[in-house]
Amino acid sequence: MSMPYPGPLIRSAIAIAGLAALVFLVTPTVVRADIPVAEDGFEDHDDGPTGFGWLDEWELEDNAEYSDSDDPHSGGSHMRLRGDGATARRSAEVAGESDLRLRFWGRAESLNSNDAVVEVSEDGSTFIELQRWNSDNDHGQYNFFDFDLSATGLSFLNQFWLRGRIIGGSQNNGELFLDQVELLSSSGSPAPPPNPNNTSIVVDGEFDDWSGKANITDPSGDQSGSTRRDIAAFFWANNIDQEINYHMIERHTRDGQPFDGSNGQSSWARYIVYADTNNNGNYTDGSDRRAVVTYVPTRDSSVVNVKVYPANSFTKISDSGWNDWGDSRNDGGLRVEFALDWNNLGIAFGGVIRMYSVSFSGLSIFPNITDRAPDGNADIQWSPASVLGPWLLGAASVVGISVIWFLSRRRRLWT
Repeated sequence: MSMPYPGPLIRSAIAIAGLAALVFLVTPTVVRADIPVAEDGFEDHDDGPTGFGWLDEWELEDNAEYSDSDDPHSGGSHMRLRGDGATARRSAEVAGESDLRLRFWGRAESLNSNDAVVEVSEDGSTFIELQRWNSDNDHGQYNFFDFDLSATGLSFLNQFWLRGRIIGGSQNNGELFLDQVELLSSSGSPAPPPNPNNTSIVVDGEFDDWSGKANITDPSGDQSGSTRRDIAAFFWANNIDQEINYHMIERHTRDGQPFDGSNGQSSWARYIVYADTNNNGNYTDGSDRRAVVTYVPTRDSSVVNVKVYPANSFTKISDSGWNDWGDSRNDGGLRVEFALDWNNLGIAFGGVIRMYSVSFSGLSIFPNITDRAPDGNADIQWSPASVLGPWLLGAASVVGISVIWFLSRRRRLWT
């Protein structure tokens, strides 16, 4: 006995159910991808500012200090605040970031008449309280805290400030400890990694492949402020068959002499590469770009982050995440390399761009420029052209030379 053939309504229902199942199977699950904006575990505090991603070091008031005792949550050090008035605060740039979260480990003890608070701000003056300890919950045990900062009502369009403090009036009561502070964003879009099969520049924190590449040098001692912002050289290059610009920035040693094993840089530096993508001499058009590089040498490696923005806005185009792309402190802490994808820069083969690099302090949208390469108002004109490969480039060169020769004959410039 044969089964009856399903009617049109049943067949339609089966088809719809099958399609729904297929869509369910092939549609990727959307998962929040947290990208670090700034972190601090308070380690290596004798070597300079701790952590990475911050605009500057911690501002400490009264009895606030790094501590290697009192049982840090992790590692060998944490932040300790003791007694009324003890305050630690720090800022990070968050232009273009969204869905910010703050995570940290904290504990309070022996507060008695004082309270301990952790607060955030978007301007460094008006703070919103996230967590408060008093004599009822100062149990002396580290706890993990995770805050969705959108709940504060603050926009954080440009800056983020974090502050821990003890308040209440008694100079002798209470301690607050902080460890493993993380500011996270879900808005990052990592740039495509460089092709590992190329035979030229590889962004890997090794620098032998930069030998002989185009560069300009900058004299020692012409920076304003700390020598950690004294640019020594700015490099640029392309690889065949890649739509990527590669760059390397080197800074001078503390004394301006060749690295001898002890005169290197131990603190971070921040750089901007400005790109005039339409080659009109104006670096503030909507099509122009600024690539913001944060380089933090650690004892045996480095952490490097690159963000690309339009020249005239806070809208983030790309975020590389944090990578080991620079010299470690043991290697001198002088060089950092990175890649800028053409899609993120908004450029194409055959175009001519202008560019220059700076070191800076403060916010990247309103930077306090401390050194510039090249100096003054000069810039570098460059036509990135490696994407077509050597044969097509050769053909383009022949065509170009032929056109120049033909036009020159017509104008009787050559005989």
